[in-house]
Amino acid sequence: PYTTLFRSLADPVTQLTVYSIMGGAEVRVPHGVEVQVSNLAIMGGNDVKLGDEVTPASGPIIHVRLVSIMGGTAVKRGRKLSKRERREQELREAQQRRLES
Repeated sequence: PYTTLFRSLADPVTQLTVYSIMGGAEVRVPHGVEVQVSNLAIMGGNDVKLGDEVTPASGPIIHVRLVSIMGGTAVKRGRKLSKRERREQELREAQQRRLES
């Protein structure tokens, strides 16, 4: 079972702490928001993939603290794609690879 948590970005700074103990979690952050991540992983790992997006200096900031013990947390930017969207994206990427070779 997945738990979905939506935080309001009305404040200039939002803090989120995620504990993963013998399990995993995924955090999705919106585009256009600066994200600062600090993490600690013991016998596990955290995966942060935010890309090279440049965010506006006056925009909101999200501080994400990750604590993982025998587990892990993934932090990614943007919404999760549906199965259909993922299939379409995979097909586009495969076609692009064929054109390049």
